Amino acid sequence: MTLLFLEPSTRTSSSFAAAMQRLGGAVNHFTPATSSTVKGESLEDTVRCLQSYSDVLVVRHPEAGAAARVAATVDLANTESSQMLQPLDMLHRVDSDKQGDCASSQRALPHGQCVVMNAGDGAGEHPTQALVDVFTMLCEITDRKQPRLLPLWRFERLSGFTVTLLGDMKFGRTTHSLAQALGTVAGANSKDGDKEPALTVVYVAPSELAMPTDIITAAAAAATAGADAKANTKTKTNAKCDAVAASSPNGVTVSGLCQRIADISALTSAPKKGVPCLLAQTDVLYVTRVQKERFPSEDAWQQYQQSVSTTAASSSASAVAASQAAASSSSGYCITPELLKQGEAKPTLRVLHPLPRVDEVPPALEATEPLRAAYMRQMRWGLYLRMALIAEALGATDEIEALYARAMGQAE
Repeated sequence: MTLLFLEPSTRTSSSFAAAMQRLGGAVNHFTPATSSTVKGESLEDTVRCLQSYSDVLVVRHPEAGAAARVAATVDLANTESSQMLQPLDMLHRVDSDKQGDCASSQRALPHGQCVVMNAGDGAGEHPTQALVDVFTMLCEITDRKQPRLLPLWRFERLSGFTVTLLGDMKFGRTTHSLAQALGTVAGANSKDGDKEPALTVVYVAPSELAMPTDIITAAAAAATAGADAKANTKTKTNAKCDAVAASSPNGVTVSGLCQRIADISALTSAPKKGVPCLLAQTDVLYVTRVQKERFPSEDAWQQYQQSVSTTAASSSASAVAASQAAASSSSGYCITPELLKQGEAKPTLRVLHPLPRVDEVPPALEATEPLRAAYMRQMRWGLYLRMALIAEALGATDEIEALYARAMGQAE
């Protein structure tokens, strides 16, 4: 595996590296400062080089759409190498037959083939994080309607739930991928004739950082695709699903997915309703930081900060906990233990965060609400989820399960 990270990372890069190593693979850490990129080498040429030495290429890039460019480049290289390196694969198969199953498990992909994984492309997507997020929800949330718990992998565990995304929806790539993943979950849970949505997703953000219309539309499309996959049908959605429709009081519902938009400034200044009402209805609160590095300029960031200060100063007395928390946060919002109590949050509420955090979720939350504060457990799940992804992508799940079973048998 090669980690092609052109942006800083702690959790994603470390978890991918640890995942590959735990599966028995090796990891090459690409270092931009000492590479030929400083000489002007293009992304495509860098990728052609690294994919030649890798089975898995994990990419993080500051530009939205960069992961698709990398994938297109690797697809071309894979096609070219498939014919050129075919004799090596034939020799490898002969050698594996002589050495037994362990040797064959070392290479599931043909020689010269490479898998690309998107570890975040600018303000675009972060798909592996979305899988971690949904898996964490499945692990943390118990089924409210069935006395017998459903298996972890059953999306029905989230049926009827409300997931509130709070923070930077404009630049937050984790929210973009998560919205579409939740659309798939809702579609899989939807049933004909249901009066209530299978899943409600509320996007809460400052007006300057609202969820883009194209993401709302994509989430609705994912819900429709999920419903079609379940029913083995193919339909075309006629409902208008955009930011305007989602901003209505009841939001917009497509294929079991209800999407609503809420302006955080209106919530923090609303008497009695606002934030307390929102928290009382929420099952999962997914908080993200404001992506300061995505703002076009320092002036734009300062203007946002001024807007945050003005909003906090004008909040009503009945929303004092929310306004005080917002005033102390550079993000304009802060989930404190006091705010959860004021909002009469459900005992089963879970707070998730893709991390890193700045001041929107203080350390006091996990200290006083260790069960509700699920983001550190969420971070841990990232390792195991990425182990599963790598094994699946390399076609090595059967071999890994066989080796595990053999090792467990020997331990007994």
